Amino acid sequence: MPFFPSLPDPEAADAGRRRFMGRGAVIIAVFAIVLALTGDLPDKIPAWALEHELVYRALVALALFAIASAILNVIALVFHGWLFTGLTAGPAQANAEKVAAEQQARALQGTIDALGKISAGADDIVSDLHERLAAVEQAAEIEPPATPPASLSALLTDDGEDEEPGGAA
Repeated sequence: MPFFPSLPDPEAADAGRRRFMGRGAVIIAVFAIVLALTGDLPDKIPAWALEHELVYRALVALALFAIASAILNVIALVFHGWLFTGLTAGPAQANAEKVAAEQQARALQGTIDALGKISAGADDIVSDLHERLAAVEQAAEIEPPATPPASLSALLTDDGEDEEPGGAA
């Protein structure tokens, strides 16, 4: 098996997907390198990076590339009707299985139901957070900038009109 695989046949059924994944990998690599080179450094570079700035930045770029390319691969699998099922550590492998349309519909409905349950308590969570924030502001003697919205729904349905500073419209 050659180290570098041959280029995909432009007439192959999966040539478009291979080009998309190749371009995505290049874009992810460029962004990972740029973010690693421009990101802030900690005060003390960790020992796992040999306490060297360049090694630390290279490891950050590698980690960013690995995470972003894994996300890209999972998204590509989903768009082609495959469900990611797991990883095998050595030699590295990813497992996926073909998903039927009715399974996708059930999974989508399950996701919608789960999101509905999560958002059902969102107003209570937001009001609790506002109460806690008010208590912290009061303890720190900080003046709250404005009255918080009564609910998450009010926050999400804001009409987008900004008021003038000082409350004048």
